[in-house]
Amino acid sequence: MKGTDDKPVNEGIIIKGYKGSSGYSFNSEEVKKSFPLAIQGDLVDNDAMSVILWQAANKMYTQVDSQGKTLAGLTQKIAAIEERLNKLEPAIQQQKELKERQSEEMSDTSM
Repeated sequence: MKGTDDKPVNEGIIIKGYKGSSGYSFNSEEVKKSFPLAIQGDLVDNDAMSVILWQAANKMYTQVDSQGKTLAGLTQKIAAIEERLNKLEPAIQQQKELKERQSEEMSDTSM
């Protein structure tokens, strides 16, 4: 997962949350690779992890919001293209019919 600054949020290391009877816990070895300051002794500091998770969720929200805006812009462009196509198709059909009539008239007059 990359942040808005296009840098990996956790340097590409996946930190899994393991569900236990009292909530979620984290493996200190996994956390230490990306966030060494979140480790106290052999344990993961829950306060530090809550900040880390909040920052990750915030970056994900920013990315989703940005992608939503991009999709909305693309949807508008597609709608405009479809509108133009709907205007062009009848004109193209009329041109085809006109050419067919002209070729029929030419073949009738040549006989």
